[in-house]
Amino acid sequence: MSDQFSEIHKLRRAGNNNAALSMLLNKKTGRIKRPYNSDLNHAWYTVGDIYYNCYKYDNAIHAFKKAFRNWSGDIEALWAIANCYSDLGKPWLAKYYLEKAVGLNEKDELRYDLGNAFFDMGRYHDAITQYKKVGNKDKQLTKLVRSNLKKAEKLLKESARLTSRTSIKTKRTKPKK
Repeated sequence: MSDQFSEIHKLRRAGNNNAALSMLLNKKTGRIKRPYNSDLNHAWYTVGDIYYNCYKYDNAIHAFKKAFRNWSGDIEALWAIANCYSDLGKPWLAKYYLEKAVGLNEKDELRYDLGNAFFDMGRYHDAITQYKKVGNKDKQLTKLVRSNLKKAEKLLKESARLTSRTSIKTKRTKPKK
């Protein structure tokens, strides 16, 4: 953690997000204030995190994207953008950013969240594929993966069954020529 950000983090730990945001962001210009502008990635990520914690997801997305623009290797910013879109009920956008993050680092937690995005889109086969790529080093994550894997497999079977019933029904109801 940068020393220049210690006061910002102290305010945040105390629950004073508004004061931290005022120290970081010039409301008139929309730019990061000095001295925090010497590390724009950290500053914009912190702004995004403040907005995220205040449920201002659109503002958070904007800030996290700026953080990523200032360091293109920031998987945490991509992950945070995905979380915002997931919370907004837009799993297809969450999937896009999670795929970008997985392309940079194949962390198990990212794979799990990517599986969840596919799950939320009703793409159970893709969700299962992602869940199966998650390792078993973290016991809590493994438990979550197993639970979601079972749900996805059950829903995939149900949707396959419904699809086969629909196609059979459709064949029966077609008018004869």
